[in-house]
Amino acid sequence: MKNLILLFLAASALAQVSSVGVGEVSIEPTEAEVSIAIREVAPDAASAAKASSKKANEIVPWLKSIGGKDIKTTSISLSPQYNYDGGKQRQVGYESVYSLVVTTSLDKVGDLIDGAVAKGANGISGLTFTATKDVLAKAKSDAIKRATENALSQIDSAISGIGKSKGEVTNIKVLSEWTPSPRPMMMEAMAVRGAQSAPIEGGSLSVSASVEVTVGF
Repeated sequence: MKNLILLFLAASALAQVSSVGVGEVSIEPTEAEVSIAIREVAPDAASAAKASSKKANEIVPWLKSIGGKDIKTTSISLSPQYNYDGGKQRQVGYESVYSLVVTTSLDKVGDLIDGAVAKGANGISGLTFTATKDVLAKAKSDAIKRATENALSQIDSAISGIGKSKGEVTNIKVLSEWTPSPRPMMMEAMAVRGAQSAPIEGGSLSVSASVEVTVGF
């Protein structure tokens, strides 16, 4: 049996068997992080920066009003824009980009994207699916329980083959716990207002654990 180690303790005449069990739990995402960009182009740097900042100041309070949380500014950039005519480079203005990330419940993602675009956001670069801390903590606990049961089942199978039955558990050790990193879903930039929402499906996230159990027999 894979992952089984027989330990015979001569001093106490007690035989022990150890097994490593694995448990896995699938959960549905409950939250999503939406990456939003506000791009503005103007003849001069100050005007471009002012325009993107103005829209950001309008969008952020609206995001909060519909349940957006953990709103974080991820970057602010300002760069010259050029045209090429006859092989020559000519500066035509500046582009200012204000980027932010907002977390919302999964059922509000579509409304949040539509509303942000309607209010002037012209870049939705991606979604990242995750779950609340409480949901992840319960899933981790369930995965550890399943891993323990799996280890005990392996031990039962091993020692029943030699006509023995398991005694008391002498040691339990959680070897690893794995909770999923937020899973990204890339989206094309959205620049047209009033676009109809596409269904948002978060799929599932997997939480796993491995546990070593030692039993006397």
